[in-house]
Amino acid sequence: MTRGRFALAVAAAFILVASAVTWVVARDNPPTRPAPAAIGTNGPPLKPTVGGLAAICEANGADPRSWCAAYLLGALDATQAFGAGGHKAGTCGLNYTPEQLAPILVGWSKRNPDFAEFPMMAGVNLAFREAWPCG
Repeated sequence: MTRGRFALAVAAAFILVASAVTWVVARDNPPTRPAPAAIGTNGPPLKPTVGGLAAICEANGADPRSWCAAYLLGALDATQAFGAGGHKAGTCGLNYTPEQLAPILVGWSKRNPDFAEFPMMAGVNLAFREAWPCG
């Protein structure tokens, strides 16, 4: 073997060993990432009542990226499915933007304080049925 080929073989072996060591070290020690930001209600602690939800939604405002908007979008999707199926507990004729949902719930809850201790979904259903009634 000539000197040049020997040097090339040594360099290739070194690269192979270095690559294997790097792979093993990376496999056993994954890169550290910062902890994800805490997911929460972006407002007061959640009390699972209409009043608690309205307080969070009022604190979140019309932010379509908020916890409130996500909850209301899911709830509205459920009530829309009921309405599309002809159930009287549903909502119909929906034409909305996510920014509209929190103000609808907050406004409804202020006009109906007797429902403050009801479960969250009950208030959402009543508020959205008032906003988008079926029939």
